[in-house]
Amino acid sequence: MSEKLRVAVMLGKLGAFVHGKLDAARAFDDGDEGRGSFMTGTVAGFLTITWGLAERGHEVDAFCDAKEVVRTCPALGGTSVYPIDEHQPDDTYDAYIAILEPDLLRMAPAAKPRILVQWLNDFSYCKRPGWEEHVDAYVSPSETHAAYLSSKASIDRSSIAVIPLAANPELHTPRRGARGQTIAYASSPDRGLHHLLEWFPEIRRRVPGARLSVYYRVKPWLEDVLSEPGLRGSKHWKRARAIKDAFEAQGAEGENGLRLVGPLPHKAMTSELAHTRILAYPCDPVKFTEGFSMTVLDGCSAGCVPIVAGVDALTELWWNAAQIIPGVPSEKNKQDWIDTICLALEDDQWALEASILARVRARELTRQKVAARWESFIDMMILEKR
Repeated sequence: MSEKLRVAVMLGKLGAFVHGKLDAARAFDDGDEGRGSFMTGTVAGFLTITWGLAERGHEVDAFCDAKEVVRTCPALGGTSVYPIDEHQPDDTYDAYIAILEPDLLRMAPAAKPRILVQWLNDFSYCKRPGWEEHVDAYVSPSETHAAYLSSKASIDRSSIAVIPLAANPELHTPRRGARGQTIAYASSPDRGLHHLLEWFPEIRRRVPGARLSVYYRVKPWLEDVLSEPGLRGSKHWKRARAIKDAFEAQGAEGENGLRLVGPLPHKAMTSELAHTRILAYPCDPVKFTEGFSMTVLDGCSAGCVPIVAGVDALTELWWNAAQIIPGVPSEKNKQDWIDTICLALEDDQWALEASILARVRARELTRQKVAARWESFIDMMILEKR
């Protein structure tokens, strides 16, 4: 382990997405179950850096615009949390990390490492010019994402380090024994849900006991897209229409095996995955989207069989952990998807062996292991600055 570091982690407005509180001894208590709060990749990544580095004996302070979090949880997994509109980091830290918001690095001294964690796919939301001058290094979650970011934003590839997101093993206790003929879809509905709903009647015909549960914020998304006149006829609108029609035809309460659950608190979601056999992700984004996929990692951690489209960074990251169906889901590979899902539902031994591969990959990406990579990276940046 390196010498004790003092690190400032800044989320700014994005800190409002950190729901509930963290018990460092156990894991998350994701708070308000009535609202259905859930953990995003941003929150999971934030906790890898803060909680993970604090576990390794470093002093970590987080600055964010999440006053409710600060009031209820001034120590988040060993990290001190401060409202950024009242307290800003001074110049005494060894390193400064901004998550997704490069403008926050303007307050960091140039003599210290200034690191921007960029899990988004471009910088179009950055309105103040000159932010690049305050960034010494970027951190991306995959090689594919780093290459895309370099090309898209004209960033020197050598200035981008790759550090993956991580799983919190305390949250996942894979269930032993049969999981039933269950499938989960747990990503944004615009990323391929319409394909899975189209295929499900055929899957159900071949495997009568098959059940598909759909999570995430589906209903609000449908209402937003279908009610916006300017989107009518667009790809998003057509997908939303197909999803709505599928639920109307097949039902949403499990009467034909299809259940619309919606978003869940993270503890509840991990419990659902622990009882699910297949995590299906026929990823079909309208543009480059998946630089990592925390959903797939959660599925691996829970011992599901991930069946995933070979697009974006998914092939790079999950090639030996998930069943990869090459290319964007389409009529050409539709049968491959249906056959693979049915195989996993019907062949218990095949599904068990596939789930073991998924869990092996998840153990390579625990918070503890990824935090060690963060520690080494910060040490290197400090040496370069000196």
